[in-house]
Amino acid sequence: SEVRQVVYLSTLGAESSSPRRCFREAAEAEELIARTPLRGYVFRAGPLMGAGDGWVTKFAEEAGSSTPVLLVWGYGDTVVQPLHVDDLGLCIAQSFIKRAEDLRAGIYTLSGKEICTLLELLDRTLEKKRRFKLKLHIPLFVLRLLALASGNNGEAHRKSGALSTSPSKRESNFRERVGLLNEAFATERND
Repeated sequence: SEVRQVVYLSTLGAESSSPRRCFREAAEAEELIARTPLRGYVFRAGPLMGAGDGWVTKFAEEAGSSTPVLLVWGYGDTVVQPLHVDDLGLCIAQSFIKRAEDLRAGIYTLSGKEICTLLELLDRTLEKKRRFKLKLHIPLFVLRLLALASGNNGEAHRKSGALSTSPSKRESNFRERVGLLNEAFATERND
C-alpha cells in the first residue's frame, strides 16, 4: 500500500511485433506497467557505457589484452547511441525527485548525443588504450549458419527420441545475439 510508482528500464526497439524475443518481452513489460494503477515510468535506453556497464567495459578489457587479434561479430556496422550510466541514473532519480506536474508518467526515450557504429566505438576504445589490434570479423552469414545449426539441434533431439525437444537456453541466446546485430540501437527522439 506504500508503493506509489513503478520505474521500468526498457530498451530501444521494444515492440510486440519484433522478431527479437528481448524486444517482445520488453514491450510486454511496458504494457504491464501501463495497466498498473500506480504511476508508471518506462525508460527506453540503448546500450550503456560507464563503470560496470558490462558492454563497453568488455570492449576495454579486450582492447587492453595482450592478444594481437580482436574478434568482431559481424561487420561492426550495428548502429548504437550509447548512454552513460550516470546519465541514466540521473534520469531515473528525476522520476522520484520531481513533482508529478513536472514529470508525467509514461514512456521516455533515453540515449546519448552521438550515433556511431560498433566498429567506430571499438576503434575509439583501442585508441584510448593506445593499442593496435588486427580485427578478425566473423561474417554475418557464418553467424547465421551457426545460429540455424544450433536451432536444428532440437529437431535432432526429436528424431533421436530424446525427451528435450526445445533448443537449450544457450543456443537460443546465441540466435538472439546474432539477430541483434541487424538491429539499430539509436533513436531520433531523445527525452
